Amino acid sequence: MLLRFHSTLTRTASLLAALVLVACVANPAPAQLQWNNVTKSETFPDLAWKFDDGLQAKQISRFSPPALDGGLVYLVADPDHRVWEQSGSTPGPYVVAVDEATGQAKWKTEMDGIGLVDAAPIVQNGVVLARTLGNMDPNDNILAFDAQTGAALWKLENTFPAARTWKKDAFCTLVLKDNKAGASLQELDDVCVDWRSGAVVSQFTITEKDGWSVGAAGVAANGNSLFMLHDFRLSGFKLPSGTPLFQAPAPDGAYKIAAAGGLVYANDDYVSAYDAQTGAKSWRLSQKVGNAEFMLTADDNTLYISPETSLPPELLAVDGKTGALKWSLLPGAEVGRPYPPQISGNLVYAAFGDGAQLQSKYLPADGQQGAKFLYALDRQSGAVKWRYEQPDFKTELYNTSRITLPVAELNGSLYVTTWLSLGNVDYSSLHSSTLFRLDAATGKVISTTTLMLKQVSGSYSHIGDLLTGAYALNNRVYLPTGANSVYVLK
Repeated sequence: MLLRFHSTLTRTASLLAALVLVACVANPAPAQLQWNNVTKSETFPDLAWKFDDGLQAKQISRFSPPALDGGLVYLVADPDHRVWEQSGSTPGPYVVAVDEATGQAKWKTEMDGIGLVDAAPIVQNGVVLARTLGNMDPNDNILAFDAQTGAALWKLENTFPAARTWKKDAFCTLVLKDNKAGASLQELDDVCVDWRSGAVVSQFTITEKDGWSVGAAGVAANGNSLFMLHDFRLSGFKLPSGTPLFQAPAPDGAYKIAAAGGLVYANDDYVSAYDAQTGAKSWRLSQKVGNAEFMLTADDNTLYISPETSLPPELLAVDGKTGALKWSLLPGAEVGRPYPPQISGNLVYAAFGDGAQLQSKYLPADGQQGAKFLYALDRQSGAVKWRYEQPDFKTELYNTSRITLPVAELNGSLYVTTWLSLGNVDYSSLHSSTLFRLDAATGKVISTTTLMLKQVSGSYSHIGDLLTGAYALNNRVYLPTGANSVYVLK
């Protein structure tokens, strides 16, 4: 299991033409490659089934990563709120349960608000938890549904995702109480509720004022403990009672915290580790990383750190218990910024690319959609096994192709989804989206499948098939799209 301490949003965009990407090799691609126009979409030769929500005439639906439990696949879908029927209102976001074997929907329940699709729904104890946007970033609303019927069970408003934990009998999270007197007086409580009924099992107050600032400044939960940054202190509490564990001086200017494996990690311009029971400092990283992204693997306590964008691109692997540097990868500034890595057996997949600056030109919102290079690294030594470069397809127009994340490994193949843009420095949109199947051992291209735009009434529709990452579950590969469909490969 991976404990991730970052947020990502996967967004969709329009597709304007039909084309097939030329397969590239694992080593750096030539400076220019040709692309070929075709008249129809390719089909997946390994397609098991495809789920389509049938709403193309009304909206573009974006899908969350899948969650699998008891033979059902659970997904959250959200409309693109900029596009809907002019004569009526757009359908709302929904959570759906799909039969894993056939792709047939078992139930579908619509939700109010704006659905969040950056993470898979949580499925525990016969309950599905989906999320919608709260009234202030970074909080969100949690909606609970019966896993077999889709019946709505309960709702918690304005919760903080970084501070969630759960056990057999209760789900716990920080809840911001809506205080009409003003944000400065908002109360912040840690609340545990029964999975089925939503009844409060336990509750204690963190602060009676300035609750949003406390929750947004830095909170983390792990097991039966809650940790937070507040008033220049790092505090720990025992759950569900709220009994204080410790108070320790917080690092000056700390950006955020995370907790796992009996330690609390605080990120200022460096990373420091504290004992989760006493607050005693365990170690401090000597290398400056700024406001970094970091991720801890629970099985071997390795902390992967990506420094902030003002520092040279790098991926650090640090021993989470001691702070000792295991290895680092410095690919060079021309490779671009690092994305959070993925772990697969003895390999680490590390993607680098242009990031938000490029995405702002070609995509409507942020997300993990701007990677150009993909490295396969030995997990123990950091040695590079291979490097794959996504080629640009340059003609007289400004064409750029990039990888969407995450990637998925299954049966010796690595599934990599990509998009290709067309335009210039002032205007651009998406041409197509292609699945590359790579040999996981070498990074060489095995085959491709390209999805193109659909044409409606002689003009190109805004409905396309942008693949937004790949997920391997139970010997299947799931390919959610930003265009009303989920493809499942066998």
